[in-house]
Amino acid sequence: MKYFEYDLWMDTNNEIDSKRQAALEIWEERARLYVEEYLEAKKYLSKAFIKAYEGNFGFRGCYLSGLLLSGADRKGVLTCKLLLSDLVDSWQLTYSGLEALNYHPAKEEGPFALPSGYMTLEFSELLIVNEEKLSHEFLFSNGSTLLVHFLRVTVKKINQP
Repeated sequence: MKYFEYDLWMDTNNEIDSKRQAALEIWEERARLYVEEYLEAKKYLSKAFIKAYEGNFGFRGCYLSGLLLSGADRKGVLTCKLLLSDLVDSWQLTYSGLEALNYHPAKEEGPFALPSGYMTLEFSELLIVNEEKLSHEFLFSNGSTLLVHFLRVTVKKINQP
């Protein structure tokens, strides 16, 4: 994660006032910098994706309930589908033109460091890699991260109340 790092996030809840205050100041500055970069990346995203992403607070609080990789189609395009679910809804995020997929498990230490579970999405960063490629990185509650580099992304609500 470029802006929203796990250790910094943990420090924003630190019991020591001075440490917590320092972390909150850094967090606010990074949030401001991220918003500037996100507004640039937003130009490359569909209106439907932006509406779903922003309308659901970046899918914060959703569980990663599935990940499906598809081999190249007839056009040679790799895809990755992420299934995100909360208590009511489920969404399928489909990344086309997949160029990178990188998962970093949680560290062994830390209050929520459960390498094999607790995959609740806390924060994500949508950034520009270059003129054609975007990056979407997820930070989960257990400290693990998932990074996707792609050419296009779509979203579909697959479960409604």
